[in-house]
Amino acid sequence: MHEKQELIQAKGKTYTLKDLLRDEEMAARFDGGAFATIYLAPFNYHRIHSPVSGTLVGASYCPGTLWPVNAGSVERVEGLFCINERLTSHIRLDDGSEMLVVKVGATNVGRIGVAYTDELLVNAGKLPRDCKRYDWKPAQEIRVEKGGELGRFEMGSTVILVVDKKIRERHPDLFKSRVGSAVKVGEAL
Repeated sequence: MHEKQELIQAKGKTYTLKDLLRDEEMAARFDGGAFATIYLAPFNYHRIHSPVSGTLVGASYCPGTLWPVNAGSVERVEGLFCINERLTSHIRLDDGSEMLVVKVGATNVGRIGVAYTDELLVNAGKLPRDCKRYDWKPAQEIRVEKGGELGRFEMGSTVILVVDKKIRERHPDLFKSRVGSAVKVGEAL
């Protein structure tokens, strides 16, 4: 990430973490961190597994549009990931570092769900669409395990992983070896 917490959408197009999360305070907590964008094509596996073990701090839903997230749209539509629907899982690792798993909806991907609660199912009439952001907190501690199911798309879309500065400093080459390559379940990033 750059000083302004810019993430790369496509060549020549960036967006800010603050706009993606619709939360300036949360974005500031990830200043100096790193990110990875993982596109899921319609033929890919549509379940999302946790890349880390830790405690689920909460989740947030940002209502939005459902533009396609294919290469052509990503290159043309400014701030695409910030205007499409998203459901973010916030995980705190045992050492206090944090990670966000941002699930971005798209055309024909109107539903995003999570494994840890039935309360958060996007485009099922359960969540308010007339708000900027809807925050959810678990009533009791929820533990997530590395490799355990975290959520799902009902079709394909995009997952954006965001890690804080602590994780980036421990793993300075995180995500770098996988740029432009396919990722399979269980493979390290």
